[in-house]
Amino acid sequence: MRASWIAVCVWIAALGAGGAPRADPATVAPVLAPSVHALGVDAPTAAAFELLLVQEIERLGTPPLVHAATSRPRPCADADCAARRARHAGAPAALLCTLSRFGAKHVAALQVVDVAGRVGWSRRVASPSANGLDSLAVELAAGLAGRRPEHAPSSRPADTERAWTGSGPRVGLFYPLGATYADASRLTSVAFVWRYQTPRFNVESVPVLGLAWGGDLASERGKARDWTLLDVYVTWTPLAGNIGPYLGAGLGLHAVRMERDGGLGDPFQGRRHESATTLAMALGGGVTLFRTYDFQIALDLRYVRLAHDFPEVGGHGGQGLMLTFGVQH
Repeated sequence: MRASWIAVCVWIAALGAGGAPRADPATVAPVLAPSVHALGVDAPTAAAFELLLVQEIERLGTPPLVHAATSRPRPCADADCAARRARHAGAPAALLCTLSRFGAKHVAALQVVDVAGRVGWSRRVASPSANGLDSLAVELAAGLAGRRPEHAPSSRPADTERAWTGSGPRVGLFYPLGATYADASRLTSVAFVWRYQTPRFNVESVPVLGLAWGGDLASERGKARDWTLLDVYVTWTPLAGNIGPYLGAGLGLHAVRMERDGGLGDPFQGRRHESATTLAMALGGGVTLFRTYDFQIALDLRYVRLAHDFPEVGGHGGQGLMLTFGVQH
């Protein structure tokens, strides 16, 4: 055992010597090939990454790999397991590899574990998406061989590629301010939202599938219906983590109908109604939970104002606060 540990130490020292010539594979102690332990990654993706990693290590030739007698042993999750595998295979050390997923981000870790369970070399690399797993395999194999990656930096996805899309329903309440929206006290809001998301900015749109309605002529003397023809809302977040507060602003085109019964103090008497297609402006903020995951929850508060005054029903126009809860997938 002492001789095998000395061999592993000599090889690790050769990796760490800056500017030293690369070791001849014939003089480097062999290691047991890795079986990737996946956390949050589907089996086909883990198997493909394992194949890429093993092929890249074999292409570089350092260190020589010893393959397990079984076709594919159950992956090890800790150093003790890797040490037992190395002893069983008669190799001085084993490679312990894990591939984890955090939202869209993938993290790969590789360690050299000797037969006593000691970690002699380790490296961890990350990619913002599964598209960069090939470059992670190249980078880990190059580090293991004591070389610079030949093409990993150029193949690693750039920040501009870290974007994803989602869609889902959004429901909530709209509270008109003052006597707007024909003096209706509250509107129910339902919409289906499409979102394009980057680490710092989101663009969400509601084409046609948005409706707010409320009020009662008998009890409130007014009611309103606001149909979203198109809304575009852009948000910015200072945090790129799983909890992302944001600020946003947007414009939209709405088809609005208001109906109101005039009474004392009103500029008209009797029932009147008015319909118009008008510009809508919005300003607000909120928070997105599980922002880097496939499933997201959004809590949103925004101020909305219509450009049209609706003079036929009092001239107060439309403005108010909209509080909504939405899910995205």
